[in-house]
Amino acid sequence: MSRRVATITLNPAYDLVGFTPEIERGEVNLVRTTGLHAAGKGINVAKVLKDLGIDVTVGGFLGKDNQDGFQQLFSELGSPTVSRWCRAGPVSTLS
Repeated sequence: MSRRVATITLNPAYDLVGFTPEIERGEVNLVRTTGLHAAGKGINVAKVLKDLGIDVTVGGFLGKDNQDGFQQLFSELGSPTVSRWCRAGPVSTLS
């Protein structure tokens, strides 16, 4: 029997990830490398399910102006996608 799961991501996001080889208490610790990854709860679940060998269909809402990273990830997953495009609102960042 084949298992198939569908995930829906209502608010996909890009996760900014930083790496530092070690953390020194009381010192300035600098990030050595960074990465920007397509993510969101449904997308993260889909990645884990795919790693576990479970077929998954990924769905959700994507902004027309920031879809490239998500499309690349979906292509790498080899999963069918059901996407709805919407005009992206203002981008919020931490200051």
